[in-house]
Amino acid sequence: MAQSRNQLKEASGGSRLKADLGILEKWRISDANTFGQTLLQFEKDLVEMTDTQEASRQTLREVNCSLLKGELRAVSISILTEPSFSQHMSRRDCSFQQGKDR
Repeated sequence: MAQSRNQLKEASGGSRLKADLGILEKWRISDANTFGQTLLQFEKDLVEMTDTQEASRQTLREVNCSLLKGELRAVSISILTEPSFSQHMSRRDCSFQQGKDR
């Protein structure tokens, strides 16, 4: 028991690599300060990831907006080229003109 306690107190040196944070064999309780310093290296990565995520969201909003505008434009063009729509508009214009003449 005392021997295992002494082993836990011995510093294994830890690691300053972020990739080694999950490897238990490289860490002991006495390496807590080194572990904390290595963990703080992730702060920059998290800020960078947040910025990238926000930029991606903005780009996605712009793409969605462009797609909606394109779809609206395509629907408008298809409606304007339909013969039934043209007939409807000409009838509407005629009835509007007749109302003005009266």
